Amino acid sequence: MTFRLAVVVLTLSLAAGGCTTTTAHRLPFADNPLREQALACEAGCRPLATPNSSNWEQYAACIDGCPGAVVTNATTCPVPPVPGVTCFETHRSRGGGWYVVLVIGSILLTLVFLSWALKPLSFG
Repeated sequence: MTFRLAVVVLTLSLAAGGCTTTTAHRLPFADNPLREQALACEAGCRPLATPNSSNWEQYAACIDGCPGAVVTNATTCPVPPVPGVTCFETHRSRGGGWYVVLVIGSILLTLVFLSWALKPLSFG
């Protein structure tokens, strides 16, 4: 029973941990036909990205509005960085995360109960 409980806890932990989405906000300069406008736009966004700032979402939204910007959900920025491309990541919790945990937990608990209830009875 202890093993089954450990499996249930581990599965629920993994499900809860996987409830965030990373979004890559990229602004290419190298092959951008509107390179000068993109550079000026990025320079205008830069004050929002100070190290002590809590405006990272505003910075990402500002970059997204620049000419040639590309926003890709469920993607990270490349490592090492691509020359001529500004890339910034944001992380958001998915709204249905706890619903997923609840459904998986209910299924696992039902399976654990059924495996316990259907054990052969020993009379002796």
